[in-house]
Amino acid sequence: MRTVLIIALVICCATPLQAQETYTVNGESYILKTEVSSTIDLLWNIIDNNYRYFLRKDNTIKELVNTKNDNGKYNEEYLNTLKEFMADSEMDFSKVKLLLYSLKDFVNTYNAAIDPSYVYNTKKISVKT
Repeated sequence: MRTVLIIALVICCATPLQAQETYTVNGESYILKTEVSSTIDLLWNIIDNNYRYFLRKDNTIKELVNTKNDNGKYNEEYLNTLKEFMADSEMDFSKVKLLLYSLKDFVNTYNAAIDPSYVYNTKKISVKT
């Protein structure tokens, strides 16, 4: 009976865990979660109460950033990083937002276009009104 209880406890504790690894980006170490893994990986975590997103391709990791200029408008540098990493595609970058679901969908779409055997599962949230 104890063995069954211990096995059930281990399964319950391990199930919600997401893959996390330590990565070095520009000389700084981050513990990041892997949201998408394929030709291009989408990595992220909440660091200092801010969502931080990173792309990895061929052992190159770059952060997706969106700073504000002096007028308070966002510079959307992350779009240039996406274009750089996905230069071999003709995807429409205009509707990509710096949000986990938007980035995940976009990176999944890119990976599926590059690798026909790539299969992904996106969880959509349904809201009842």
